[in-house]
Amino acid sequence: MSNFFNNWLRSRRFRKALKQGDTQLAQKIFEEIGRSGAKLSVLEKLFKKQLHTEQDLKSRVHENLNLRQRVQQQYQELDELEAKLGDLGRSDPSLKPNVEFVREVRDRFQIARTEGDEYKLQCTSIDLAVFEEFERQLADHLQEEFSKFPASMLRDELAKANADLDKLKKGQDPEYSFRLTPHVYFLRYFLDHVYGGYLAWFLIYQNSLLKDSLNVLDIGAGAGTLAYSFALFLSSLSEFEQSPPLHWSYYSLDRQSNLQFRGLQFWQRFIEKQIVQTNAFFRFDTHDLLESETNREKIPDRFFDFIILSHCIFADPQERKDSNQCYKDIFASKLQKTGYVLIIIQDKRLFFANEVSLSEDIESEQQVMHQFLSEMGLSLVWYKYLTSTPQRTSMNESDFARFARENLPLQQAINPLRREYLQQPFDSNYVLDDYVILAQPGIGDRE
Repeated sequence: MSNFFNNWLRSRRFRKALKQGDTQLAQKIFEEIGRSGAKLSVLEKLFKKQLHTEQDLKSRVHENLNLRQRVQQQYQELDELEAKLGDLGRSDPSLKPNVEFVREVRDRFQIARTEGDEYKLQCTSIDLAVFEEFERQLADHLQEEFSKFPASMLRDELAKANADLDKLKKGQDPEYSFRLTPHVYFLRYFLDHVYGGYLAWFLIYQNSLLKDSLNVLDIGAGAGTLAYSFALFLSSLSEFEQSPPLHWSYYSLDRQSNLQFRGLQFWQRFIEKQIVQTNAFFRFDTHDLLESETNREKIPDRFFDFIILSHCIFADPQERKDSNQCYKDIFASKLQKTGYVLIIIQDKRLFFANEVSLSEDIESEQQVMHQFLSEMGLSLVWYKYLTSTPQRTSMNESDFARFARENLPLQQAINPLRREYLQQPFDSNYVLDDYVILAQPGIGDRE
């Protein structure tokens, strides 16, 4: 009798709890009913079914939540793996130096180091396989160009351009604005600058800094000399590397359209006809960066792997100051985060700009280097002094002439044109006296 009463009382309390909406109490009482073994009423059976449904729903929700979490985790793991693979591809995009090629370049150019001097490289030869045909094609091209002018006009125009470029020997800045300035530049300086540029790209390659895709900005590009150097270097490399051709975009920036045009003219004649595919894409921008900041805005931001300054540092102190600030802004905003600035500057221009005499004192050289780079907001990565002679200081004319005759390769095809058109009474050799400097914007100089 007591069990019946207790069961009735629990069922009554259960119904009351449900009626009041106290499902927590109703569930507690229902559990007591279950433990008592009493027969369930219709209402209690329905509640049991509801509990099972709710529990099943909770299980499904929990299972679905776990599944979603597992999916999200899988996505995250895939993203991390993809990022790692991407980083792996980006962390090693460089062309690994071919040991045989490096050895061959050193031998062909007769690159020698001075014991105890890690900064100087003496080079007393060229790669005939590269430069002999290149020089011959240049001579043929210039001869054809000169044949287009009446004799008197040719003589006058050459004289004006030659006198302008003679300012370089006096530590002054030429105008580079005469009709035949490009032609005289080709005759007097082009081959030596291509020679030095070739070795500059070789040093960059040797340091594993050449990637299979490059974007290059050449400030003060002139005739595009460093593009020729790069194309000839890649041609040499192709003898030893069978990998797909390197892709590079070359942005030529100069205020003299005539220099740019004549450089492209010879490029189309010679480089584009070579067997080796260079995959080069050119853009020509003819503007004076110092005239207006708007000219700089046309240059794409954070795009370039290398920005080049080759033989375009002003001698005039005020122009050098203005240009250095301009360069500093460009380096900070136009280079990629891992990009480099490549500077090639003649030894005398580097030292005289800092009012220091050339010497064998390496400590003095490094002080000059630090001062020079700091004015453009740059930090040194490395530098090499490329010279044809065994010393940093200049030889007198007679000693150098004798040294050149005995040790340095002649510019065989160009010398007859120098004698005929510039009245040069002596033969010229391939000569180096340049600093090749690799730098990056200093800390705090990039946006």
